[in-house]
Amino acid sequence: MFAELGRLRLAGSDALLATIAHLAKRSITGASEVSVTLGQGEHAYTAAFTGELARALDEKQYECGSGPCLEACADAVIRSVPDTAREDRWPAWVTAARQRGVRSSLSVGLPGRDAVAGGLNIYAGEAHAFGDDAITLAQTFAGFAAVGLANAGPRPKPAASGASPRPATATLDAAALVECMKEAFVAVDPRGVVVEFNRAAQDLLGWPAEEVRGRHLDDTLLPDHDGEPISKALTRLFAADGHARAVPRRVSLRHRDGHRLPAQMTLSVIRGTAAPLACAFVTDLSRRAAAENEAERHHEFLVALLDNLDVGVVALDLDGTPLLVNRALRRMHGITDDRGDVDMTPVVTATIFDLDGTPLPAAYAGGACSPR
Repeated sequence: MFAELGRLRLAGSDALLATIAHLAKRSITGASEVSVTLGQGEHAYTAAFTGELARALDEKQYECGSGPCLEACADAVIRSVPDTAREDRWPAWVTAARQRGVRSSLSVGLPGRDAVAGGLNIYAGEAHAFGDDAITLAQTFAGFAAVGLANAGPRPKPAASGASPRPATATLDAAALVECMKEAFVAVDPRGVVVEFNRAAQDLLGWPAEEVRGRHLDDTLLPDHDGEPISKALTRLFAADGHARAVPRRVSLRHRDGHRLPAQMTLSVIRGTAAPLACAFVTDLSRRAAAENEAERHHEFLVALLDNLDVGVVALDLDGTPLLVNRALRRMHGITDDRGDVDMTPVVTATIFDLDGTPLPAAYAGGACSPR
């Protein structure tokens, strides 16, 4: 998802907003339909939508003059409706949503300097469809939509028949949007000098933005990219023709206190009118690494425990393939410890049968098994 967003030309247009809406629908678990509202109050309208359901529910809010999307737009906030069956705000809109099979919704306002240009609306057929992960993703999509609108400048609402168009007055601050992103975000120029470093990046890496901006990566974060200097990856990235697919890669970054931080980085180039920038979304992998180490310790403990039993034990996956065979069972089959890792699948599958004689793995898929 980040790779596709990174390839977008961030200049506001209906096509850009439609792309963001469809990406959000694909990426946010539980989303049935997505739309983008622009403007406020009586000036609001749906600029992009993935299906008629989203547009109809948006227009019901405009008709009623109230609803979660309009509040999100007006106050630059998140408005969540966990269950329309239990929602007592905006009764007219909630009734219409229930009648159309919508059980929950999520609206995220787009922040701006003077006013709010609109919001991203996500509808779901299930109650309580959107948790913290969905909110974080929705904020990311809303940020990209707002950057596109900021680059495009003010845009008028389409005029109704016989009416004169009303110019939109909202202006957006792209820097403020970057600060609001929940994902750590770093942008560098072709020389490797940091030009943007948002609040999430500061929280993750411990570096104040003022100490990083304007300095080279090697003087601050000192990253390596899949074990090689980041400069090589940047050179390849900026030399690409603009159609290179951005793939998440493992990197190691230097925290301000000196320790190395394992992370995942997705790099994409945005080619602006002044100069191209490499934009990186950074995800902390230290917790994942700790969890993997903990799982490995548990595995080693389990193996040691089972190897000290006198009874033979085998652990199988859902296909009946042996994952772990303890020492007692290996010795039953004449396999000594000095033979190292031996594929036990043929041995075990040849000696475990169901009570009716059905061999493994067919017996395993059907229920209990017993040794021959």
